[in-house]
Amino acid sequence: SVVKFQVSHLSVGPFWFGRFPNGWRARFISDLSWAAAFSAARPRTLDNIRHRVMTFLAGGPAASLTFGLLSLAAFLSTSGVTGDLFGLFAVVAFVDCLTELSLVRKGHALTDGAKIIKLWENSRESEQILAVYVLGLSETTPVRPQNWKESWVMQATSDPEASTYFVGCYYAYIYHLDREDSK
Repeated sequence: SVVKFQVSHLSVGPFWFGRFPNGWRARFISDLSWAAAFSAARPRTLDNIRHRVMTFLAGGPAASLTFGLLSLAAFLSTSGVTGDLFGLFAVVAFVDCLTELSLVRKGHALTDGAKIIKLWENSRESEQILAVYVLGLSETTPVRPQNWKESWVMQATSDPEASTYFVGCYYAYIYHLDREDSK
């Protein structure tokens, strides 16, 4: 991939696809209240990690914009129910793009746009965001959690108000389990 990330799972509407050691698995999810489209990926290397995470985060809104433009083109060239359906897809995709580019929190999480700004500003929370992505290396490389730098784990859990705090705590738990310690 362009930004050296490995996709771990992807969902589009009710279809969920996950990467496992023995290949991809698919599931149908009937509860659509959580999202229309979502992907998760982990870095495969630490090279230029801040820039690559920012580029990766921009990929979601860019995909929504592209889908919206394609749907708009199909809407303009089609009529009837099919045309209306493409029009609906276009509106939803454009709204999703704008929502993800907004600079707000959604519950305890940041939108992609807000994360990109945090990373650009090099804020304290940006270091926590990067630490969580760095800890995700264990999912795409042979690096075991017990071999993570303790500073990464400490950074990932340093601010309980940060959007990545809960994920950081999960990684800290994995780190301590793999080390078989009881901190």
